[in-house]
Amino acid sequence: KKELDAAVRILKKGGADFAILHCVSAYPTEKKDTNLNAIRTLLGAYKVPIGFSDHTLDIDASVYAIALGARIIEKHFTLDRKMDGPDQALSANPQEFARMVGKIREVETMLGSGAIVMSKVEKGSRVFRRPSKV
Repeated sequence: KKELDAAVRILKKGGADFAILHCVSAYPTEKKDTNLNAIRTLLGAYKVPIGFSDHTLDIDASVYAIALGARIIEKHFTLDRKMDGPDQALSANPQEFARMVGKIREVETMLGSGAIVMSKVEKGSRVFRRPSKV
């Protein structure tokens, strides 16, 4: 954390526009090692956009990271996992990448605004679900 604090101070002092991405530098990263709650920690500690650099073998961690507050996702991309290269196994192919983006958009919609108010869809059932006269 000391190194990150120092880097943030330097970037802010220099007037840089930046984000912080939580990343586990293991290729691939096992699901048990992703520590996605670090995203919450970063959100509480720094007033900059927080993201996630995903080195897992599928798209789940990226989708869950959005639910935890990440606003940037970095996921390796490949046209074919059979190609040579160290990152091919953890890279998303075009179909997986499209599915990831779709799932992220779905999560963003499901998160809503966070406001605790009666939504439009609830108003019609209010009469039946809230029988008290209060």
